[in-house]
Order: sequence, then structure tokens, then C-alpha cells
Amino acid sequence: MKPLSRRRFLGDAARGAGAIAAAGPLASVRASSSINEKINVAVIGVRGMGGHHLNNLLDRPEVHVGILCDVDANVRSRAAQKVIDATGASPTLVEDFQRVLEDPSIDAVVIATPHHWHAPIAVRALQAGKDVYVEKPASHVFREGRALVEAARKYDRV
Repeated sequence: MKPLSRRRFLGDAARGAGAIAAAGPLASVRASSSINEKINVAVIGVRGMGGHHLNNLLDRPEVHVGILCDVDANVRSRAAQKVIDATGASPTLVEDFQRVLEDPSIDAVVIATPHHWHAPIAVRALQAGKDVYVEKPASHVFREGRALVEAARKYDRV
């Protein structure tokens, strides 16, 4: 099978396959045993839909959940336990999404925060060189939507 690149994986999700976490099996997924061959993902907001995306990410062999970010320490620790139970690995836990964006090892972020944070975090993530899946609604106003599209183009991110 042809290896699945991070860009193609996220691009397929962005084109209607659904959230990268919920995309389901893609046609060609590489079997990988090295963390360096996996897509290193951070989930920002792990309650509700973020928790659902996390569960689906944990079912994907080509994904490594590297960071969980949530303002609620109890929610973070419950989500971390899911990752540990599923993979045996402990993700990094952070409260501030800026720390996620500063981490060069993170390839992509899933943003499932309260709605008013979607666009501001997504634009910053694109600027930081991360590919992004943002839960709907991606923005509240037209200007935020334009900023997202422009940032994705400018920084050549998905």
C-alpha cells in the first residue's frame, strides 16, 4: 500500500471525510510501528466533541496523540487516562493552547473548544505551521472565516 502522508490524511478529512478523528478508515493507511512515522496530533478541548474525536483518534494506528489541552484539569486527566488505557503512552497535558502551538513535534491539532475560540486558535495554529481540524462552526463572522482561509493559504497548511 502507498504510505499516507500527513497532508493527504488531513486533506481527505477537510474535503468531506469528516473530522480527522471521525474520518473512518481511509483507503490506504500505512502500518507503522515507529512514532516518527505517525501523525502527531494534539487535541485542544477534550470534553464533549473533543472527547469523541479523541476516542476516534485512538482507534487510528497512524495517529499518535501527543498532547491533550483543556482548561479543566479533571477533564484533562480523564482524557489522559483514555490515552494511557488505549496506547500505554502518556500524553503531555497542558492548560494553555499556546503551549501546544509552541511544540514543534505536533503535526496537527483538533480544535473542539467553545465556539468563540475556534477561529482564534485555528488561525494561530496555522501560523505555527500546524494542520488543523476545527469543530463547527469554524467561525462566527465572515471576517474570521476569511482569516482562516487566508492563513491556510499563506502558511500552506490544511
